[in-house]
Amino acid sequence: MKPGRCLGLIGGLGIGATTHYYERLAQAHEELGGALDIVITHAQMARVREYVERNDRDGLAGYLVCLYGG
Repeated sequence: MKPGRCLGLIGGLGIGATTHYYERLAQAHEELGGALDIVITHAQMARVREYVERNDRDGLAGYLVCLYGG
């Protein structure tokens, strides 16, 4: 298998969607002969909604960055 870059995926905004993306990404990597290197972190929908409702883009960006230890 070919080594690939690590992909980060933010889940939790729609758990079903996260599963869908993960399945499709894994399938595509397998078809291309690559190994999937992925990190999935969970965002709290209620917290994301608070930032969106306040139109606080900087706060939302900061929260999402912190999910990855940034």
